[in-house]
Amino acid sequence: MACPMKNSPTHRPRRTEAVRQLMLWGLLGSAVVWGVLEFFALQRARYHGWRNRQQAALPR
Repeated sequence: MACPMKNSPTHRPRRTEAVRQLMLWGLLGSAVVWGVLEFFALQRARYHGWRNRQQAALPR
């Protein structure tokens, strides 16, 4: 009697596809969050640079 294969392809492709989709959406989500954080850090740095220039121009 033949022994069935341990890794039968009946349920594996669907689970693998779900894991692949989850990893893809996780990667895209983390990239968006990283981009937003970088954008706010850049805006904060630009604001502080602008504020320092404004304060240096004030007469003392």
